[in-house]
Amino acid sequence: MIARSLCEHLQRRDVPFALIGAVALAVHGVARFTADVDLLTADRRVLDSGFWQGFEGPAPTLRTGDDDDPLAGVVRFALEPQHDLIVGKSLGTRLALEDARIVEALPCPVASPLALLVLKSEAGAPQDAHDARAMLEAQSLLGNSGLASQFRGILPSLNADAQRFVERFHILEGLP
Repeated sequence: MIARSLCEHLQRRDVPFALIGAVALAVHGVARFTADVDLLTADRRVLDSGFWQGFEGPAPTLRTGDDDDPLAGVVRFALEPQHDLIVGKSLGTRLALEDARIVEALPCPVASPLALLVLKSEAGAPQDAHDARAMLEAQSLLGNSGLASQFRGILPSLNADAQRFVERFHILEGLP
């Protein structure tokens, strides 16, 4: 499902990246249908078409965000399934890259449950609220009951929109 050739290209060029989105949620116990694979990096070199010379796959579509955009850009690959390499510039991006771990049988590191919660809070859509709550509940069932507490601890570091998202959707309500 995850394009090994894409992961290897990024690794050969020393680009830190991590699996995020629905596939990463599944790794951490949350099953949700997805039609794509989302990877995350902070390395803006990937937004340069020359970076992709030698890539063993379809030529990507490059979209660069402006200064006001929460993303620096997106690199989209017409693979099966579609792969998006999101170029982030937020606290969630930094946390996802710092805490990413290798998972056996996957060709790339996976963002931690805490990083995924932060990314979902920064994204702020209703589906993100559902995903965040599902992550907290699944991790509690899997024995990671401290995740809600960790998330509460990092909450003051998030931007105001992400904090409002957590309050609006009652993400932490009823959790220890």
